[in-house]
Amino acid sequence: MEVIKEVGKMIYPNYNKLFRLLEHRNIQQKRLIEDTKIAGTTLQNLRHNGNISTKTIGTLCDYLHVHPNDIMD
Repeated sequence: MEVIKEVGKMIYPNYNKLFRLLEHRNIQQKRLIEDTKIAGTTLQNLRHNGNISTKTIGTLCDYLHVHPNDIMD
């Protein structure tokens, strides 16, 4: 399992844990967007292990009642 993805000189976290947690809790991505007010493009960035803000990470953690290491590697 790849923990991080390196593109050029940038290293991006892997958010597979987030999507496994959502599946485990039966939270649909549409509901996540509606409840947290994160943008669909942000969710797309998460799906592709792209760049997101620390504010978004905090929003997700607050919503799911977890710590950042519970949703990303």
